[in-house]
Amino acid sequence: MADLEWVLQHQERVPVGFRRNIYHALAQAYTTSSEGARRKTALERSGYPSLDPTIPLFTADSWSRPRRAFASARPRFVALAPKGLCRPGV
Repeated sequence: MADLEWVLQHQERVPVGFRRNIYHALAQAYTTSSEGARRKTALERSGYPSLDPTIPLFTADSWSRPRRAFASARPRFVALAPKGLCRPGV
């Protein structure tokens, strides 16, 4: 649990899609440690409906939930393309 909580404290370094599964893993850990309220919060933040082991887990930088907005990683500027790489009509 401590490792997962540490990752969330430094979440600016972690892709959005990984965070979803980290919250799911925390919900599972809180279940075994009798942290009921924290388990519920972590499960809600994960976006998964339950801890049912038959539900497939997905890791991606975006996701969508019923009746909720689409979520994705924030766009960020990395670098300009080298001159000549981006040509119109190619």
